[in-house]
Amino acid sequence: MAINEIQRQTYLDAMGIDSYMPRWILPMAPQPQYCQPVLSPGNDEAERPAEAAGASPGVAADASTVTAASSADPSAAPQRAPTAEVGAPADALKVLAETPAQESPASSDPAISGGAGPQKASPAASLLASLDAPVPKFALSWWRIGEELLVIDSRHAELALPTEPLLINMLSALGFPRAPLPPAEVVRWPMVNNPHAAQGAGEARDTLAAMIETMLESQPVKHLLLMGEDACRYIAPQQQDNITSNFVDDDFYRQCLGKILNLPELSIKVAVIPSLSDLLQHPEQKADAWRALQPLRRFPADG
Repeated sequence: MAINEIQRQTYLDAMGIDSYMPRWILPMAPQPQYCQPVLSPGNDEAERPAEAAGASPGVAADASTVTAASSADPSAAPQRAPTAEVGAPADALKVLAETPAQESPASSDPAISGGAGPQKASPAASLLASLDAPVPKFALSWWRIGEELLVIDSRHAELALPTEPLLINMLSALGFPRAPLPPAEVVRWPMVNNPHAAQGAGEARDTLAAMIETMLESQPVKHLLLMGEDACRYIAPQQQDNITSNFVDDDFYRQCLGKILNLPELSIKVAVIPSLSDLLQHPEQKADAWRALQPLRRFPADG
């Protein structure tokens, strides 16, 4: 459908895309055109004649304005309808999302369309819903252990717990060389402070999945160890035979805990255990975590 200039600028502003206008007209450039005005959302009097006559609101408003101006003063020039004030991008998106899209005569006829079917959400409504979604806030610590293991832990630095010595002991028990850990790569979400960008749980999961896929395609590993609820919720593969909950549910982490999941896209195994902070605060969970880590051992256990 056609879109006027103000709506286009509002879309671009809401998506964080900068627009640039020339300061002067370049040689051989076309003459600039004024943008099409839009009606105020509360102007019901101008919308009713347009709906009754089957014309667009802008055409009906222009016609009524010209008629009023000509009856008051025949010599007066036609005036345009008042332009709607555009405030914050989110407010403008709400106006656009609530504006019904124009339907073709074939789709509006029940005899042709076969009755009222499900209506698809407009792009503005989808964008508005993603912007209104709650933004999760979490941090993850990433360690790459040689060419075999990638460890991602749910980071809770505010607790000031000795998490790295515990991870060194766990890796040593699994048969890895006892050595200082490489510097942890900390990934925080949201990554940027942009209120106009969609940063919900789905976007966080898609972003982290793309990061891991890019990393492991260049430097593959055999196993992926996810520690804690945040790492599991936003990274663990969802397509599993023994997992029925959605990743946004609280039950998803409990179903994944202690299991070995498959990541067929990268041909690796994924183990899910409590975070390092949880293991330090609840030592009774270490036994279950150790049993879940057995498939990650570098060498089979004796006996």
